[in-house]
Amino acid sequence: VQGRVLSTISEGPLRVTRKEDYAVQNPVAVVDNTPGWRDWVWQVTKNDEGHPVIAMVRISGDKKTHDYYYAYWTGAKWEKIFLAHAGGHFHQSPDIEHCYSGGMAIDPVCANEIYCSVPVVGAFGRTYEIVKYTVNISSGVVEAEQITRNSRKNNVRPYVLEQSETSPLRVAWM
Repeated sequence: VQGRVLSTISEGPLRVTRKEDYAVQNPVAVVDNTPGWRDWVWQVTKNDEGHPVIAMVRISGDKKTHDYYYAYWTGAKWEKIFLAHAGGHFHQSPDIEHCYSGGMAIDPVCANEIYCSVPVVGAFGRTYEIVKYTVNISSGVVEAEQITRNSRKNNVRPYVLEQSETSPLRVAWM
């Protein structure tokens, strides 16, 4: 991180802890250290400046609240922009896998566009639909465009297909 070696293969796995001293010692390596929340990374890519951007979900300690965020490196520090409430876990079995969100994917060609699976009330009740979020990091404004609607079944795990810029099949999902 910034030219500093955090670990080597010969030392074994890098042990990252939730302890405050790790965040203090490695502030540029920690994107979010909010007490009571856990973060899951969905995807990491680079923006036009070559800085990393991260599609991540923040999950409450009780695992009932999932929120999607777009995190990006400014060149000096990490910033996060809220995208959407991701609902709780999308899994259809109510008592397992409480950390499974519907999913999100960054467009690698346009790193400020993120596709997310979010719960939407439609013609068939509450269903996970695919929504495209466009982030303006200068203003912090997030625009949303619903891609699927009134689905009978959940739309989850969006994925932007590589080298598909000219294809009508740009985004796939389950």
